[in-house]
Formats: sequence, C-alpha cells, structure tokens
Amino acid sequence: MKVKKLYQQGDVLVELVEKTEGLELKKKAKNLVLAEGEVTGHKHLLTLEEDEINYDVLEGQIVFTISKDATITHEEHHAIVLPPTRENEIYRVRRVREYDHFAEEAREVRD
Repeated sequence: MKVKKLYQQGDVLVELVEKTEGLELKKKAKNLVLAEGEVTGHKHLLTLEEDEINYDVLEGQIVFTISKDATITHEEHHAIVLPPTRENEIYRVRRVREYDHFAEEAREVRD
C-alpha cells in the first residue's frame, strides 16, 4: 500500500493509504479507540459526528474510512482532524516505533 499522507498523535501514527481492491470494512461505530495507554488508561479516540466510521481490524491493524472530517482526541495531546477518505483511500493505524541501539532492538513507543 502506497502511503499518501501521515498524521501523528503521540505514539499513534495514522497513514492515509491506497485502498486494496475488494476490501470490505464490516464494522461501524460513532467512536473508535485507536490505542490505549498501558499505564494511564488514556486513549486515542476517533470521533465522527453525524455519521459512522467504517472499520475493521486486518492483520492486527485498525483500518477505517470516514465520510466527513473526524477528530482524534487524547488527554495529553492536542486534537487532530482527519479529512474524509475518497473512494480509493483508507486510513491505517500503526504505533510509532523506536530503536534502542544499546539493546539492538526496535520496540513500539507507548504513552
């Protein structure tokens, strides 16, 4: 999937990518938790007013489409707004990774 645009809020990375042909998103929600903090319990929450988020979890990653601007909120970060997806686009949620040179390993960043 070719990445068209990136959005980041803390340790959550949202990628706007080309939608795979034939992909069907079977779940719908008004609010969608994109990630939860392990220590604080805070969450990255996607909210879409007046419509529903179409989403699914594929290979452990949340993917979704939105028909209008949607907002991601978190208790410790500024809110960000995602524009609506087009017919051939989809958002994919990933976690930011960091590399520890001393341990020689990569790991996900956690709030």
